[in-house]
Amino acid sequence: MMNHDTKQQTIYNHMKYRCDCIAVMCGLSVYDWLTHSLHEPITTDRWNVSGANLVFSLTYLSWDIWAMVYGSNRQILYRTELLIHHLVSMGCFSAGLYFVPLIGSRALICESISLLNYTLRGAHNELILHRYRLATIFLIRFPFSIGFPIFYYVNDNLLEPTSATTGVGGWTYHICLVISHVFFTIYDVILVRKIVGIMRKKKLV
Repeated sequence: MMNHDTKQQTIYNHMKYRCDCIAVMCGLSVYDWLTHSLHEPITTDRWNVSGANLVFSLTYLSWDIWAMVYGSNRQILYRTELLIHHLVSMGCFSAGLYFVPLIGSRALICESISLLNYTLRGAHNELILHRYRLATIFLIRFPFSIGFPIFYYVNDNLLEPTSATTGVGGWTYHICLVISHVFFTIYDVILVRKIVGIMRKKKLV
């Protein structure tokens, strides 16, 4: 039976691989943000950096789900809320790959919330990590989840996917967009309450 230190090291080792993958996804997402204007028409081309980013993200999610559910360290790594997050994300990013890869790739910047989990591991960095995660939620995730669906609706310069190019009707695309953004907004509200609750319990605020 593993002792506490061994279990913690197993978590840290897996966390390092997670953060490495997240760094790649966020880096490619930043590339899309910097190289594509928000006002340019959105195409459905999947053979580009955006498409590659979504394929990589799906590979990462599949690997992490396998590790939590079937891997040799599943009893240590399993987290119900993270599994739900990954399953919903797989559905959203699969749709993003099929509908509009650029939007899906841009959304991956939201994964920066976990980017510093390994770098700021340990009790001595706990307050900094909590503050970083809250800042990411309020400055990146909330603006994206709440603001961008509105932007995509009101911007007449954007080319919406049509059934001729995607095989899926416009309403289906919009429904998927709304559902995914509502889910992640609720998820982030729960995260904020959880993080603030931990900070108050440990008297970090």
